[in-house]
Amino acid sequence: MKAFKNLTEAVTYHRRCYVCHNHLQNHLDISLVIENNLYKWNLSEYVDSETDDWIVVNAITNEVDSIRITRRNDNELLYSGMDSPMTKRFLKHAKRLDKDYNGILYESIQIDCQKCHHFGYTVQVVIDLVNMFLKDILLNSEFLSYEDEGGQLHEIKNVYATDKTEYIYHVTPTDHYDGSKKCVSIPIISLNLNNPAETVSRIRKLVIFS
Repeated sequence: MKAFKNLTEAVTYHRRCYVCHNHLQNHLDISLVIENNLYKWNLSEYVDSETDDWIVVNAITNEVDSIRITRRNDNELLYSGMDSPMTKRFLKHAKRLDKDYNGILYESIQIDCQKCHHFGYTVQVVIDLVNMFLKDILLNSEFLSYEDEGGQLHEIKNVYATDKTEYIYHVTPTDHYDGSKKCVSIPIISLNLNNPAETVSRIRKLVIFS
């Protein structure tokens, strides 16, 4: 699995979509540059919580600058973290938080094409909240979809955490057949991002479809 030296390298690993050439974006803008190479994302985005729990990380040094807890129902701001100049400006009237983060936290950053949705990749981030730094930044997976000349859609996902390539082949509906999709998992293969048809050809040589 590919390891990145910092967040900046990870989020610029692929800059454009290989299908439509549109600029890639972070999915749902969970992570973004806010000031002087500082990134933030909401740890509570996908959980049932009364707070928004924001972590701020230096994208060059991988140091966790702060964790900020913002109440969803009012403007009360609670804080825990390093006393950087930026943090002090954000937290001029902040209180000490009563909710603590510690141990190891696993988060992900999903970057994909918001125009055609045919290419994207996911970065796994391992956060050490005891020592306040990013322990690992890894390429978790890459996704590519391709529509051939016959209008059939092929979806390919390399999952580097499991060393598997997941392939979905959509069968085109006809007057006598309502269509379906076939899914297969094979040992991981390299993706030819500039020529998806070549990747599909290699996969289909490994798989016999009924």
